Amino acid sequence: MDLSLVLDIALVALLMALIAYCAILDRRLRAVRAGQGELEGFLADLTEATARAEQSIITLRAKSGDKVSELQENVKSARALSDELSLLVETGSRLAERLETARPGVDDPAAPLRQILREVR
Repeated sequence: MDLSLVLDIALVALLMALIAYCAILDRRLRAVRAGQGELEGFLADLTEATARAEQSIITLRAKSGDKVSELQENVKSARALSDELSLLVETGSRLAERLETARPGVDDPAAPLRQILREVR
């Protein structure tokens, strides 16, 4: 066999392998291009969802700011009521001590209270 014939056969084999590889590569590139359109749609949806999420965060922050100020007002009111209640409890305790010391030895502990209620009416 002639050397040039062997080289031609080897070259034809390599060219056939190259053509097969190019065909495979062409199919893969077509698949990538088809997927690119889907990817663009996905990115558009993602961008829209991100914009909605940002708007929701802004709205949530605005509403939470309103609720924080409302909560602060409620806490302030609760503290005032707590102070008033503490004062009433302290006054009631002092009144109970006075009642106990005013009538020592009374068998019925509620008797002084009943007496005061009668005097008030």
